[in-house]
Amino acid sequence: MASHRFAGFAVAVASLAPAACLEPNPFYDPNYGQDEVDTEESVGTTTETETETDVTETDSSSETEEPDHCGNGVQDDDETSLDCGGSCDPCADGEPCQAASDCQSQICDGTCQAPTCDDEVQNGEEVGTDCGGPCIFCEYTSFINEFDDFEGTNAQLPRVTMFEDGSFAISYVGGGTPRGRWFDADASAMGQGLELGVDLSYKSGAIPLGNDEPEQLTIDALLAGSSENDNLYLLRHDPEDNAINTLEIDYEASNAVSSGDLVVSGDRVTVAWEENNQILLRRWDYGIGGGAWIDIQPFEAESEPGSYWGEQPALTLGSDGVMALAWVRCVASANNPCDVVARRFDIDWIDPDPVIVTTNAEAYAAPDVARDPDGRTMLVWTRLDLGANDVTKRLLDEDFTPLGEPAHLQLNADPPVESAITYLPSDSFAVAWTDNDNERVHLRRFLSDDDNSPKLPDLGDEAPWPDSDNPNDVAMAATDGRLIVVWSGIVDSVTQVQGQVLSY
Repeated sequence: MASHRFAGFAVAVASLAPAACLEPNPFYDPNYGQDEVDTEESVGTTTETETETDVTETDSSSETEEPDHCGNGVQDDDETSLDCGGSCDPCADGEPCQAASDCQSQICDGTCQAPTCDDEVQNGEEVGTDCGGPCIFCEYTSFINEFDDFEGTNAQLPRVTMFEDGSFAISYVGGGTPRGRWFDADASAMGQGLELGVDLSYKSGAIPLGNDEPEQLTIDALLAGSSENDNLYLLRHDPEDNAINTLEIDYEASNAVSSGDLVVSGDRVTVAWEENNQILLRRWDYGIGGGAWIDIQPFEAESEPGSYWGEQPALTLGSDGVMALAWVRCVASANNPCDVVARRFDIDWIDPDPVIVTTNAEAYAAPDVARDPDGRTMLVWTRLDLGANDVTKRLLDEDFTPLGEPAHLQLNADPPVESAITYLPSDSFAVAWTDNDNERVHLRRFLSDDDNSPKLPDLGDEAPWPDSDNPNDVAMAATDGRLIVVWSGIVDSVTQVQGQVLSY
């Protein structure tokens, strides 16, 4: 289940502050993989192949049984340690060995060595040679220079959702047309992009996506458009160009509706959106009579709507069924100063009031949010300043209490800056953010424990892809063992949707 927020932001730049420097990433080649997805199929570095073997009744097992001496509690025969090595099972780390085959780690130096991330052997919890598990990301595909299919036309504002089998769909906008395109697990396009909201007049902004139907490859999208009135529309679409449903979101038809986000769980789609300077949340269920709102009216996210305005909602759904909604909350009428706040929801609001995540009331934008299975919630956002934007993160514990102080991922970045976060079904949150100063899209993982420390503390940037000219609008989605990161970047004076599939 994936969620990606709707609107980006723009800041007028009066001057440029000095660029912030990050540690160089020794694990990527800047000339690596410049092919477009249409012209080359990208292959995974950690693919699995299965073979079938016919077994007759007279040969009931093809498995090799250990010799009798391997379990007698004595080091004998060709064993290198007690009941291991030689013709027995490999030995654990620290046990005597004579060859790599004597060791579970496949590394022998007189004794079996513990796996490391630079021993040039796939061992331990790695999913490829020296990558995955406790090591760097594996490059499941090469870097894709162009996911979109707009020849010579700018493609911008990408959002992405990933299905359980590793296939994925991307939305993007070009020439005033919103499109969706589906890709298999190897990042090969399943066909041309399809126009989303054909009967609607597209208004503006990115189109967030979600899914929970991997067999049908069906997506739910939230599009700002117009039929009779400007509004948000919930679309359900499949890759065969079938628009399954188009639903008008606006609760009060006369109100101004702008940015929104969604999450999907089975037939149920939860939508959060901005309307008349307030953030509203409502649930739609396709399993009820062909589709119906299950909430009589939307839930207001703000507990003091007369005092505060809200904008830029971001929504996530944890595996426990609890949602977390983040948004920028500003003093009413003045629209400044602001904070980044969050609130949990299941069948109603769990928290009596929004929880303030920032420590100083300033100008903020582009919050994003993710939850782990234990209920910890992590947020990322951008602090706005002329020529000096900061990318910041903070973790909330199981009780939704902020831990420690907000931590900066990058200071004094050249705007615009946008970040994205997702939980990786293992032990960490992945955060990506754009950096125009260094022409990079950065990627780092942070453990979901109370310290929220980097998973690879010695590596300042885990992104394996090359630099990107004017990167913007980064988005991510993940499933078990796989992560897709997309963004817009300029190639030969044309903005294209770029990205890569990684495994971990």
